[in-house]
Amino acid sequence: ITLTVVSIIQVSGVLANVLAIITILHSPKVRLSGQGFVLTLCCSDLLFIGVAFPFIIVALSRGQWPFGDFLCEFQGFLMCWSVTASTGNMAAIACARFLSVVHPSIYKQLKTQHLLLMMLCAWIYSFVVILPSVTGWGKISFSAHVDACVIEWTYRWDYTYLVAFFVFVVPLSVIAFCYFKIFSVFWVSKSKLAQGQSGGIKFSSKERRLAVQLLILLGAFLVCWGPYFVLVVCFDRQRRVKRSVYDIVTNFLVVSSLADPCIYFFSNPIMRREAKQLLCGFIRRRER
Repeated sequence: ITLTVVSIIQVSGVLANVLAIITILHSPKVRLSGQGFVLTLCCSDLLFIGVAFPFIIVALSRGQWPFGDFLCEFQGFLMCWSVTASTGNMAAIACARFLSVVHPSIYKQLKTQHLLLMMLCAWIYSFVVILPSVTGWGKISFSAHVDACVIEWTYRWDYTYLVAFFVFVVPLSVIAFCYFKIFSVFWVSKSKLAQGQSGGIKFSSKERRLAVQLLILLGAFLVCWGPYFVLVVCFDRQRRVKRSVYDIVTNFLVVSSLADPCIYFFSNPIMRREAKQLLCGFIRRRER
């Protein structure tokens, strides 16, 4: 992907995530449709594509890092923090869906403050996981393979495996457990309703849509970020893989922050309709 195309994707990703955030904050209908948690995912994408990635575009255009060590650590930290926040927040969303389906009585007692606390905990969790990379245990440096400042995975393998464990293994295990329980309840309830037995729960289209939406988001995340982590942590410890392979893998990272808001809009007709109304209203005001 050329620098021009990367820049277009970056700007599109910023605009798409900003539109998603404004739509959620502006419309109570969208928040009631279960998209409140999406707000925090938009923030993590915007942290990467809007704050960290412009530095990467400049480094890509020059073939080197021109900003000095402090901004290198800053960009690398934000990039890694946004990734970890994404997996942490998806785990938090899965926990919320788990409570709403498996333990609805508990979920109904939760207030907005409790849900906000879950989101905050996901951000704090991700911050703590990445913090050692700038305090001496790990190290962030410029990598010519990806034209970005990233954690130097070969610097301390104990920290590398720790990051891989807390960024991927823990959140994905939480998500897998929650969704196993959710679909178990779905399946049991569907069987009982089909047989005319009591105790079956008829789930709304909203619950089904939210469950599928998170699975699609998780799939997109794994497709976009999984190859990079597998490559740098497992298969290329000596950095002997060709640059062309890294180019392909890192291109997926660029697309990730644009893919997420597209999933939000396409999987939720209410959010799509509210965003369209906001855009039409903005255009009409500009034409006056």
